[in-house]
Amino acid sequence: MGLGLHPGNGRGIARLISMAVALLPFGCLSEWRPFYRDEPDPYETRTEVWIMDCDGSNQRVLTAGSHPDWNPDGKRIAFQDQKRVWAIDIDGQNRIDLTGNHLSAEDGEPDWSPDGSRIAFSAQRDPHGSVRKRIFVMNADGSDQRDVSPVPLPADFYPDWSPDGARIAFVSGREHPSDESVGIRKIFIMHADGSNAERLTYGGQEYSPAWSPDGSRIAFRAWTASQSDIHTIHVDGAHEENLTQTPDLSEYEPGWSPDGGRIAFRGGDANIYVMLIETGHTVRLTTASQGSDREPAWSPAGTEIAFTRMRQVRVD
Repeated sequence: MGLGLHPGNGRGIARLISMAVALLPFGCLSEWRPFYRDEPDPYETRTEVWIMDCDGSNQRVLTAGSHPDWNPDGKRIAFQDQKRVWAIDIDGQNRIDLTGNHLSAEDGEPDWSPDGSRIAFSAQRDPHGSVRKRIFVMNADGSDQRDVSPVPLPADFYPDWSPDGARIAFVSGREHPSDESVGIRKIFIMHADGSNAERLTYGGQEYSPAWSPDGSRIAFRAWTASQSDIHTIHVDGAHEENLTQTPDLSEYEPGWSPDGGRIAFRGGDANIYVMLIETGHTVRLTTASQGSDREPAWSPAGTEIAFTRMRQVRVD
């Protein structure tokens, strides 16, 4: 009987290639003795930053990594890879490790300031061993990295700069330090130096804040009653609105277009979509058969979208 192989089944399988029968001196049959050979899996999972035109065409891979964010002039992209923050030219040249000189469990989720001089990011750098993340701000070349999460156990992550560069929206569990396993998360806003942090949302679970280009609203993912939708809220906490309301599809990780008229997001089917805010008309840009796509980020000109793709690649 042959043993079948299934591609993409993890770390490889052992194939039974022969069975030996050893006879004892008196003709008695001993136990079966299987012999195994480890064979590597010909597939590997790759997490990569891709770029496509804003209509979904011209998709091309840029580099290994995830969570891309464009700098304001559209010439470089910051991203996370190997638990560090990097930057790369959009032609794939000059890939630079920005945070690798610091001991950290994980650096990631970079967001470029509107003037291009600084990058906010999340990091696990608690000297006492806590896995809770904190928000840091550094110069665009990786220098002068500063912790702007002043509370002892903040659980702060996913920073997003306001268009004027004065404030940062972020996700936090700082009001529920004893509920880390439950994962209670809300959207907060603070000054760029970490001062005057104020809670913005009061619903279920809220993630992935994204400022509107005019600075008046923040889009975010809201999780209520086993459904994830894209909401917007004014920066004073008023007028929260559910933009998607699609019972057959969850939505995540909103990204506002530079003209303020569209929002890109990840659907629950692992595709990237773009929605026209005024009408709600939605277009799918990617196909899940190509990989699992997420974290869309508009170019400053609004003509391209960077995103993360996870895919199986045959390597033999």
